[in-house]
Amino acid sequence: MSSTTSSTSGFTRPPLMSIPDMSPPALATLFYGTQERHQLIAETAYFRALHRGFAPGHELDDWLAAEAQVDADLIIGLPQ
Repeated sequence: MSSTTSSTSGFTRPPLMSIPDMSPPALATLFYGTQERHQLIAETAYFRALHRGFAPGHELDDWLAAEAQVDADLIIGLPQ
């Protein structure tokens, strides 16, 4: 990318940062860090389990759904 110069002010702005073409988990980890992402997933999975009364046998489903939700929420919050 090249920088752009405004014809009226002579100001040169740097090129816009582009978001790399990565998977949602990798992209979320890149911008927010592994520990923060993991903590958010754990909390979200806990609240999913709480909502269904902690019935056993759904732990993996809770985790995977929480992971997808957190990654989607984190990516939505990234600068465009």
